[in-house]
Amino acid sequence: MKRIISLFVACLLAHYSAVAETILPFVQDGKVWVYYVSNFIYEWEESYRLEGDTVIGSRNCLKLYYTCQVYGQEHVYKGAMLNKSNGNVYFIAPGSTTPVLMYDFTSLPGTIIDVGPFELRINAKKYAKYHEEYLKVIDYCPLERERFEGQWIDGVGIIICGNLTTLVDGYGTWYDGGERQLKSCTVNDEVVFEWNDFHTSSQIITGISNPSVLPSNKKNSIFDLQGRKLQSKPSRGIYIEDGKKKKIVK
Repeated sequence: MKRIISLFVACLLAHYSAVAETILPFVQDGKVWVYYVSNFIYEWEESYRLEGDTVIGSRNCLKLYYTCQVYGQEHVYKGAMLNKSNGNVYFIAPGSTTPVLMYDFTSLPGTIIDVGPFELRINAKKYAKYHEEYLKVIDYCPLERERFEGQWIDGVGIIICGNLTTLVDGYGTWYDGGERQLKSCTVNDEVVFEWNDFHTSSQIITGISNPSVLPSNKKNSIFDLQGRKLQSKPSRGIYIEDGKKKKIVK
């Protein structure tokens, strides 16, 4: 009887110690982030869009554009973004050929990382169950103001302040530029993330060290590492098929 109970407990613990992590391409043509913005006097919306291929320093990237009707700015070129094979995301400023780290989804909690000119500490790594998918969530804080903790979500990006609004505009400190809250993230007009929905419906899961990999719900999809959808499998290199990284060597 004790052996049966022990086996049951072991199975239960195994169930809660691992989840199937969903891989969502991060840098994708047609991806749009919409933010609520407040300078504590006025409120408005602004958006960032990835649109169009470009090659910078032999690296395949996607162009990043900014739109804000309040300031009369529409489709303003801000730089370029790219994924590297480890899953981290990089930004290249206009006139530069040097990629700087934008999002880090691989460093362990406690690690100090450089994101552009800023120093951040990774505080925790967890997972959020959202629409039957398990998305990696990274808690971090800027060392210049440690009590202000932010979050990155793999495949989605920044939730409050930080990278996408601070790094691309070259602000002097991490929190210059006012309050920003992600409203939605879409790809070719298809909603992949909505903050109000995520806030009310997602379930945070902690204590997971080695998740297995679960393809995204978008079956039979093939992407390159820049998030561009491919019509067929490439003849060589690394690509993502149904959420799984695959490699062809010839």
